[in-house]
Amino acid sequence: MHYVIFGLFSIGLFLGIPLYSGYAQQESAREYYQEGIFYVKQGKYEEAIMALEKAITLDSGYADAYNALGVIYYQQKQYDKAAEQYVSAIEADPKHIKARTNLALTYQKQRQYDKARDQLQQVLEQQPDYAPAQTLMKQIQPKAITVEPSSQKSESVPPEKAKKPTKTPQPSEKPKKEPAPKKANALPAGTFASGTMLFLEGRIDAAIETYATSVSQSPQSAAEGYALLGLAYREKYRVTRDPQWRDQELAAFGQAMNAQPNYAPALLGLAEIYYEQGKLSLAYPLFQNVLEYQPDYPARDQIEAIFLGR
Repeated sequence: MHYVIFGLFSIGLFLGIPLYSGYAQQESAREYYQEGIFYVKQGKYEEAIMALEKAITLDSGYADAYNALGVIYYQQKQYDKAAEQYVSAIEADPKHIKARTNLALTYQKQRQYDKARDQLQQVLEQQPDYAPAQTLMKQIQPKAITVEPSSQKSESVPPEKAKKPTKTPQPSEKPKKEPAPKKANALPAGTFASGTMLFLEGRIDAAIETYATSVSQSPQSAAEGYALLGLAYREKYRVTRDPQWRDQELAAFGQAMNAQPNYAPALLGLAEIYYEQGKLSLAYPLFQNVLEYQPDYPARDQIEAIFLGR
């Protein structure tokens, strides 16, 4: 039971908060984003929306967060809101092919086939072999027309934006929203994003392979990468109960701590394992270290509850 409780908030905090003050706001935004994605996977959309909006408040140029909000609204059949979020994602990152493809899918639902085709063309110009865009283009191309009926045009414009013409952002245009200032020594954007998305889709083996490749290519981010690998190995162990995955989980968290001894997510990952195994003499010092190294760690309340229950 202990393992289930801690597994939940660990997965919700994939990337943790690095211990450099210059990272604080950016990393808090990333953390809220990961929390939002976790809630999406659980079907808890209200909680997901709240977390993602917090991420955007902290980082107004967070394209992935806008895209995730769009996915939620699309699933709820709120297509105007979905389109608005996808447009915001594209404004923040004109090369965000997932947001453009999702926007095209939304336009398809609204029968705005020309707009959908235009978005897909831009995706395929950037990445010609992107399968989702290729498949959707085959569906949309026969229905696309040169000029859309005016009644259809109005459907895609969110009510709050209907008073002024809305132009879909092009890659060459200057984004309307300024991305958050780049922090000194910040981690490369999206270094482990692909692996995390695979993880959340349940493709754990692919996530493990992607994380391992990313770590080898970004040794400066080794602590984060190994901690994520540890969580992926944990999921393999949870599903298979094969001890080899537990061993690899322990090794990955250990490598994360070798790279950065005070990296809170790795400390917490090891503490959870020992706590589940009943090795409390090993678990408690690690929990304590998390709070000492990072007093504002988001899991603080849960950790303190453990000490109160001793």
